[in-house]
Amino acid sequence: MTEYLNELDVVENELDETTEGEETVAEVEDDESTTEVSIEELVLDIVSALPSEVTPYQIHSVVNTVFDALGAGKSVRPQMMYNYAKNGLIVKGAKDRKRFSQDEVIAFAVKYVTKHTSK
Repeated sequence: MTEYLNELDVVENELDETTEGEETVAEVEDDESTTEVSIEELVLDIVSALPSEVTPYQIHSVVNTVFDALGAGKSVRPQMMYNYAKNGLIVKGAKDRKRFSQDEVIAFAVKYVTKHTSK
């Protein structure tokens, strides 16, 4: 989370998890203002820094970074994303793939994080 906040030039901020309808957001608070950041915006920022083809290990890093930014207290292991790739769960029906496009990663990560942070 610290690396992500530093990339956004936000230092020493508190993250509070809130919900709006079905979508979980993070509130970044500082002395001047409060900004809500959606899961999709977090994922887009992180994935945009990755190469055009993304590995399951990098997908695990994206998901864990978003969980940390939201203060969800959850994480996934790299092996889980390799298993998801092997069984075609990252892109429906695309089994045994080793690389995914940024668009595929964004769609998967937003759906996965939303599902695992909403209660």
